[in-house]
Amino acid sequence: VALLAGLACLSVSTTSLIEALVVQGQTMAGTVHDQVRGKYQEKVTLERQIEEWNSQRAWAQAIVTNREPPVAGWFLGYLADVLPKELVLTRVSVVKEGAGWDIELGGTAPPGFSARTEALKLLERRLVEGPYRVKMSKSWQDNLAHHIQGVGSRTASQRISQFDVSGSIL
Repeated sequence: VALLAGLACLSVSTTSLIEALVVQGQTMAGTVHDQVRGKYQEKVTLERQIEEWNSQRAWAQAIVTNREPPVAGWFLGYLADVLPKELVLTRVSVVKEGAGWDIELGGTAPPGFSARTEALKLLERRLVEGPYRVKMSKSWQDNLAHHIQGVGSRTASQRISQFDVSGSIL
């Protein structure tokens, strides 16, 4: 009887121990499952972030390698700074030609020979010596003698106040 009581007691203890181990295993399995789920969410988030970075890198690379720099816009900004206040531009053209940019400027100069020539000399000097190093192909001086010959008529006087210059940025 004592032996049977001992076996029954041992059986109950073993069953309790097994149940405790099973409960502990289930708790650990739940914890591990939650950790795995969290790590999976982190992985998905990181993959999305990497995909976005790769997309941004590809976009930046396409801009850097496939696109011409906006020289026309930069030059127009520069032109606004260097244009003498006496001159009025009525025509501006900045066109990509081969490896460089062709520019053409036209407008009106102030009345009076001295004021006109000083303003146009200043503009041309600023273009040639400035950061764009414009190589002049047509100067306002090229047509000066032609315009001076007809000063007596009103149309010639109006023509002399007009100017055209052109050049290129290499």
